[in-house]
Amino acid sequence: MSLLNFGRLSLRRNQQGFAYVLGGNLYLALTNQCPMCETTLIDSRGAGFKVAKESGFRPLDDDSPEPSPHELADIVNTSYSGDLNLGSMGELDTGVVFAGVGEPLIRVDALLETVKIVKEQRNAIRFRINTNGLYGSDATSCVVSKLIHSGVVVTNDQDQRRDSRIDCISVALMCDNPKAYDDIMKPQIKGGKAFGDVCNFICQLAEAGVNVECTAVDRPGVNITNTKNLALSLGARSFRTRSFFP
Repeated sequence: MSLLNFGRLSLRRNQQGFAYVLGGNLYLALTNQCPMCETTLIDSRGAGFKVAKESGFRPLDDDSPEPSPHELADIVNTSYSGDLNLGSMGELDTGVVFAGVGEPLIRVDALLETVKIVKEQRNAIRFRINTNGLYGSDATSCVVSKLIHSGVVVTNDQDQRRDSRIDCISVALMCDNPKAYDDIMKPQIKGGKAFGDVCNFICQLAEAGVNVECTAVDRPGVNITNTKNLALSLGARSFRTRSFFP
């Protein structure tokens, strides 16, 4: 099957959208689905935001099956073995990120299985999950439980330098109050419920010893200082601001 080259990342024609490269990181896309809110994390960056063309980014084909754990693990293995030369920086390697158009933890089982397959094949690959943290009250605890009992998510400062595991979950907290959250993310359930669910997701992960990073886009109506303070009070270990492109 023919290969398509994006920079130094090569994908089979039927794998377009499965992976892309930004800032030295390999990004994996599990789905286009974002069922709990209208605004995707990409959309939240503003109407002027575009993912760099040379990254190889494109949405998954809605008419084709979503990528399987084995397909994604094979892309990771190939990327760390071939010309892309990921991992050449040793402990400074920033690793692999689950992101894309949709919400990766909608397919939490496939995500965890991907990491387990890679763990059997390669050592010391760091994984991060970029998520909106929005799954609804009933599903949040289930998602957190699957993550912390998977055996592939680092908890309580475990030394994972020799293992390939998820060492950070990055949650888009976005703002410091429910009204702003509803305005930005346009969740299905408004009136503060969705914002509360995201805060609860962060708390549950942090209480389990997971390294949580919170992010917010520096856009009009968002108080970055207050949002950072809220993130840290919920148990996040770090906070990052993303640029807005109106």
